[in-house]
Amino acid sequence: MVLLEMRNWYIEAGKLADIKVLERNLFQVPVEEIPDIKVLLTIVDSKVVFDHTTSLIEK
Repeated sequence: MVLLEMRNWYIEAGKLADIKVLERNLFQVPVEEIPDIKVLLTIVDSKVVFDHTTSLIEK
């Protein structure tokens, strides 16, 4: 049996957030290109656990 938790999908102060930031908009690319989209940032329980964005900033 699988139990799914219903959530309110908004972010506000005091709430935990799990978020992924992708390099491209999934809704604007051809389906065959979706597997090639890179993750730039991952936040779990409001903590950054993966950050590839700093290497993308020009110095």
